[in-house]
Amino acid sequence: MARGLRWKFLILIILFLGAIYLIYPSLRLYSMDAGQLAALSEETRASLKEKSLRLGLDLQGGMHLILELDRSQLKEGEVDDAMDRAMEILSNRIDQFGVSEPIIQQQGDDRIVVQLPGLLDKERAVQLIGQTALLEFKLVKTEAEAIQVLERVDRSVARILRPAVADSLDTLGVKSFNPILDLIPRYPQTFIGGVLIPDDSVDDLQRIFKEVNIDSLVPRDAMLSLGTEEFNLGDGSTGQILYVLNKRTELTGAVVKNARMDVGLNQNAPNAPGVELTLDRDGTRIFRRVSGANVGKQLAIVLDGKVRSAPVFRERIPNGVASITGSFTDEQARDLAIILRAGALPAEVHIIEERTVGPSLGRDSIRQGVQAGLLGGLLVVLFIIIYYRVSGILAVMALCLNLLFLFAVLAGLRGTLTLPGIAGIVLTIGMAVDANVLVFERIREELRTGKTVSQAVRSGYARALTTILDANLTTLISAVVLFNFGTGPIKGFAITLMIGIIANVYTAVFVTRLFFDVVLSRRRLENLSI
Repeated sequence: MARGLRWKFLILIILFLGAIYLIYPSLRLYSMDAGQLAALSEETRASLKEKSLRLGLDLQGGMHLILELDRSQLKEGEVDDAMDRAMEILSNRIDQFGVSEPIIQQQGDDRIVVQLPGLLDKERAVQLIGQTALLEFKLVKTEAEAIQVLERVDRSVARILRPAVADSLDTLGVKSFNPILDLIPRYPQTFIGGVLIPDDSVDDLQRIFKEVNIDSLVPRDAMLSLGTEEFNLGDGSTGQILYVLNKRTELTGAVVKNARMDVGLNQNAPNAPGVELTLDRDGTRIFRRVSGANVGKQLAIVLDGKVRSAPVFRERIPNGVASITGSFTDEQARDLAIILRAGALPAEVHIIEERTVGPSLGRDSIRQGVQAGLLGGLLVVLFIIIYYRVSGILAVMALCLNLLFLFAVLAGLRGTLTLPGIAGIVLTIGMAVDANVLVFERIREELRTGKTVSQAVRSGYARALTTILDANLTTLISAVVLFNFGTGPIKGFAITLMIGIIANVYTAVFVTRLFFDVVLSRRRLENLSI
């Protein structure tokens, strides 16, 4: 074999082995059933998925959401900026959530389309995406201040509601009417920064707050907020704390530099998960000042209007580290850390459309796609082998290499295979067959003119090369345009088409020519099976 052929053959072997290396994790992953996959260690499973070709929403199932930004909270001219920020924040949240190949696109002026392949946990996804995540740090009123505020609010509420229930009160002989205080069984006893409301009274309290527009009745420097953590009332029942907070916000989530899930943040529950916050330089300076000036007081950590925790300043805290504790699961604490790292949405978003594509539908798509591909591929292979005989076998080998290289590059790029992507692969196969037909017909023409096999092969490839390059180049340009200006599924189609075209030119022109040259370098053929 000539030295040039050896180098070409060596390069082909290297590319072949490299492709096998890249595609092996995908072959291993998708050949396993659920039981075999579950038997792997978490680390091995994560590594295998990371190195494997990903399947899109239409093939593996997942969630499709359409979100609408609440424009009522925004001023005129703020919508565009709010949409840009919402898109960026949602992207950060979903990226940190670990969803592979999500699609996040703006639709119209105030809607966002979100597709999450492989994610079927509806409640978790909605919580992660829909939470505004406005984080505020507010001082809790002292016990005396809290009682003063609650009694004032109770009197105001009673004045509003009493006319509506006056007849009932007179009938029952009730002289005093305390709509708020009557819901607090241990009043005026306070409980770590607030008063305990039994769970069965929480709905009544919220109904009253809504009916009387409670914010208009609370003193200007105060606000009322329910906590999210449940406490035991001692009689077997549980309740939530109604906190009385300073209206003024000492810090916001904008100063949070990092947030991470951790355990042991609450001394009373050392095994409970929570979220540790690290503040930036400005946040640390403010936190140091606030903690130093309020030793012995509580600082409420308020997320979207609800108190998550209210730790006490035991001393001045110089390092700018705070923690959120409460009734979290590991998963909830981890998601909260993600949301806080990504930042708060500029306005509320409402989910107006929600669809879940089940994995069974994806499996059906894969099964039907594989069946169609095998049937179509088999017919193509039979045609080539019957029509071009031994040369057709060489073309089939090149076609197999083409598909191997295409899937290997997709896996290497951590690409996502979708149904439109499969359509791109099918088109690639057609172009590969077309290229081989062009070459073989040119070789036949050269043989009919009386040239030797070696001369006919050389001339056939030379004459077909320009046509093949023209056809593939124009298609490649179209694919590049689709990739740049298309979205979602169109990009998937364009990517597989681009990779397939490049692999096609290499296998159909150079690899099949290499096969012919290797054979012709070893023996002199009088006739060519073509």
